[in-house]
Amino acid sequence: MADESATLTIKYLHMSNKGEFITGIGTGTQMMPNQRGIAKVTAEGTVWTSAPRLSHLNGGKWKVEGKVNTICIFSTI
Repeated sequence: MADESATLTIKYLHMSNKGEFITGIGTGTQMMPNQRGIAKVTAEGTVWTSAPRLSHLNGGKWKVEGKVNTICIFSTI
C-alpha cells in the first residue's frame, strides 16, 4: 500500500494433542517495519473444525495483535 503497510490473508491448520484438526482463515494488516525490521500486525478471523469434541469452536472468532520480524536470514550447510 502507499503507506508501506500490507494487507494479509491468513490461513492456518492446527492439530490438537489428540490429533484433531482446527482450521482458521482471516485477514489483517501488517504495518511498515521499523529500522530493525519489526512490524506491528493486527488480524482477525473465524475458526472451523470437523472434530465433534471441538464443535463448539465452529464459527468462533479469533483476533491477534503482535509484532513480526520481517528480516529473514537464510543459511546453507
